[in-house]
Amino acid sequence: MTQSVESKPTLDQQRAAFALKRIQQLAKGGQDVGHYVSYVSALPATIVMNGLGQALTTQLAKAKGNPKAPRRMLYNHVAGWLSQQIKELWVPDDDLPKVIDRLMEGNQDVYVRAQGEAMAYLNWLKQFARAYLQEKEGQSDE
Repeated sequence: MTQSVESKPTLDQQRAAFALKRIQQLAKGGQDVGHYVSYVSALPATIVMNGLGQALTTQLAKAKGNPKAPRRMLYNHVAGWLSQQIKELWVPDDDLPKVIDRLMEGNQDVYVRAQGEAMAYLNWLKQFARAYLQEKEGQSDE
């Protein structure tokens, strides 16, 4: 007789599922994703060079207040994951810009954990974006 054991998904599986859901929403949504694939591909290197706080703040700034801008969508995807995974960064889903405030208010341990988690999550987000989204040619949305 075999026993069925319900196992909880690993953290990496949770990252993948969260990322896949976000990218599928973009792919189905019929909205213009612009250069999202390029932005998500470049974000890990930007984080390494400048740090998580500056990299996320840049995404918000370049979105120029437009919630449908590809950079804002990318910010929301990363901030949403961090808010869910790191209790010190939690904010309601409708207040994701506050993740940066929480990140800056936290200690170095929180910042380092958030940066590592963002990098791990971005691996999945980048792969799914490349697989499911069409890159817009030509014009930049900056």
